[in-house]
Amino acid sequence: MVTKVAQAYPDALPMPQHPQISTTEPYTKLSSDIYKQVVRWFSKVTRRIPTATPVAPFNFCYYVPSNGSKVGVNVPDIGFSVEGGKIWSISTTNSMNQVTKDTACLAFVDGGATSEPAIVIGTFQLEDMFVVFNLENSTFGFSSSLLNIKSSCSNFNFTQVAPDGTEF
Repeated sequence: MVTKVAQAYPDALPMPQHPQISTTEPYTKLSSDIYKQVVRWFSKVTRRIPTATPVAPFNFCYYVPSNGSKVGVNVPDIGFSVEGGKIWSISTTNSMNQVTKDTACLAFVDGGATSEPAIVIGTFQLEDMFVVFNLENSTFGFSSSLLNIKSSCSNFNFTQVAPDGTEF
């Protein structure tokens, strides 16, 4: 299902500005006030995972031995509330980056106190999702992770129907 983006609210944290998508920023950049709220929430829900020394450009990392190429830990989805009350969920695959064999980091960066716009969605968070740009209406839409339906952009079957009946 493709959803239009309105204002984003991760787990009901208010984000006053509209987000932007970037095809050049590798990771989602959040203004400092929003970033701190996300990290505060994330650290509470992952308090049983040992933290690790941060690895640039990230500020919040965990000691997580990898199991090959995948991130070796499951963390809660980060949800953004969008137009119509729908939730865009960013799963472990798109929220955690295994940066060394023993370190995985929250793959969001602090854009600074004066970051404009307050949210710039980076390419890491968009991997294995469909993004639809509507230039006429100045909007964009996105799907949830294709990994949730055991697919990816590299092997997606465009004749496939989603479990909810939505055709891609």
